[in-house]
Amino acid sequence: EISSKIDEENRRQNLLGDKSKKESEIDEQKTMLKSFNDRLSKAQEEDKKKASLIQKQAILKETLPEYQAISEKEEKLLELKKDTEEKESQLAENEGLCSKNKTRFDENKTKIEEIKDCEVKKVEIENQIKGCTQKINETKDLKAKLTELQRDRENHRIATEKYKKSQSSFENANKEYEQKQKLFYAEQAGILAEILKEGEACPVCGSTSHPNLAQKSKEAPSEEEVNRLKGEAEKLRAAFDKIKDETTSLYAAIQEKTKVLDEGIKRQFENLSSEDENLTEKIDEFMAESNAEFEKLEDQQKSNEQNILLKQKLEKENEQIEKQNEAIEKQNTLLRETITKNRTTIENEKKAVEEKKSKLEFETLEKAQSEYQSLSERIAAIEKELDEAMKEKTECENTLHEKEGQLAKIKSDLETMPVQDLASLEEEKEKLDAKRTEKDMQRDEYNSQNTTNSNSLNEIEKLVPEIAAKSKRQTMIRGIYDIASGKNNDKIALETYVQTRFLDEITKYANLRLRVMTDNKYELVRRTEKTGGNGQSGLDFNIKDFYTGKERAVETLSGGEKFQSSLALALGLSDEVQMSSGGIKLDAMFIDEGFGTLDSEALNKAMKALSDLSKNNKQIGIISHVSELEEKIPYKIKVSKDKMTGISSIQIINDI
Repeated sequence: EISSKIDEENRRQNLLGDKSKKESEIDEQKTMLKSFNDRLSKAQEEDKKKASLIQKQAILKETLPEYQAISEKEEKLLELKKDTEEKESQLAENEGLCSKNKTRFDENKTKIEEIKDCEVKKVEIENQIKGCTQKINETKDLKAKLTELQRDRENHRIATEKYKKSQSSFENANKEYEQKQKLFYAEQAGILAEILKEGEACPVCGSTSHPNLAQKSKEAPSEEEVNRLKGEAEKLRAAFDKIKDETTSLYAAIQEKTKVLDEGIKRQFENLSSEDENLTEKIDEFMAESNAEFEKLEDQQKSNEQNILLKQKLEKENEQIEKQNEAIEKQNTLLRETITKNRTTIENEKKAVEEKKSKLEFETLEKAQSEYQSLSERIAAIEKELDEAMKEKTECENTLHEKEGQLAKIKSDLETMPVQDLASLEEEKEKLDAKRTEKDMQRDEYNSQNTTNSNSLNEIEKLVPEIAAKSKRQTMIRGIYDIASGKNNDKIALETYVQTRFLDEITKYANLRLRVMTDNKYELVRRTEKTGGNGQSGLDFNIKDFYTGKERAVETLSGGEKFQSSLALALGLSDEVQMSSGGIKLDAMFIDEGFGTLDSEALNKAMKALSDLSKNNKQIGIISHVSELEEKIPYKIKVSKDKMTGISSIQIINDI
């Protein structure tokens, strides 16, 4: 109610403002109406002149075709004049080109005369190049043969030195062998006396008593030493014979190459031979001169080839010049005829146009059209001004009547509206607005809390099915986890279950070796019975004893038997890796200790298994202190330590 009263008072105040504004607008509109009446009077005065302008425009319109005809005639005359000028320019250009072509023709003719013999010179130069090339090739061949001969002579010198050294080495070795052989034969009695024992028969005389034994000299060699010296002497003899044959063959080759080279030198040079010390320098000097001559001939050939091409080019160019000048001369005759005809036409047409233009008011079509357009625009402007003045006056009068009606309506409304105390009404409204705001805030707070509670309830209701589904999935996954981690009846985890497959394969290959090492007494068996308590099962071993027909724990084996089982498993693992890993090869294996726990028979069987394995392109390395292994292993690296210095030494032994 209070707001309604306030609005009503505001409307009354607005109407008072509108009343004042409308009164001002009405005064302004009356002023505008006076100015529009003045504009209309001027437009009506100007409209009276329109009739004479229309008459003048009609007369000008009748003469426009004459102006158009004169303009077209002048354009044609301009085109004809332009064409004539272009033809005159073309004629002058053609005459200049003919003169230039004649000069060029004479110059080409002079150059052709200067190089007219170039084709003959080409044949002469080619013959000279051919002879020079042959001479250069022959000289290159001589130099190559000389270089080869010098290399062979140097090789022969080196071979001769080797021959002398080899001969000396052989003679010294043979001499030492013969001396030792004589000493060996001379000391046979002393050597025989060394093996005689009292009471045993002498192999020479049969006596069992040996009162006066022969004594062997300290310088007497052994039979092994004599045989060694003999072998060395025979090797040196073979090497000496080989070097001797090579030296002889090389000497024969040098003689043959010297003969061939001398024959070539006689053909190329006078008073020279292969023995001449300055032969190489003279060949190089001759080669340099020949190459210089060849380069000079090549330059002449290139220059002459250019002259041949130039002559052909100039002859062809002169032919084209003659043809071009003939064509230009024909074109010039036609141009002269056309130019003369055009000049006569231009002169006659120009006089006729001037005579017609003298009878018209304007000089050109453009000026006549411009005047006609100007008259049209002036007539249209007079008509437009009169229409706009009439329209503006009518609109202004209508607007004035409309605003006077609006003012009367505002005055009528103001008479019916009571005057209100606006300040007291607004103060009361502020108090009520404050109270209403407080209630609105309380309502908004309750609505917000209600919305929050509704959203929470909706979220909880959505989660209930998901929680149930995930609880069900958790139960299923927990069961799978327990099975995979070994919390099952067999107490075997998934990882162990997978490992048992590989362990079974390894055990299969291991038993092939273990049976050999134990004379088919033992075989490894993977233990499948469950362990006590919470321990995991599946990766332990039993040993099957074929002598008793029973299985027992591997812990009951002796130390040597355990080593045999471990070795068999290691070899089985190697076999399984190679079989299942596609391309991987284990070509070497090292075994550190363990053999000390084996008796002699077990050691032999283990070595047999390893020996069989090494026959399949595998290398087996054994690290051990067992002395019996030294006799069984042909290749050894023996490490010894000096007790005094503490320094270790390495000895490589090959008993084969």
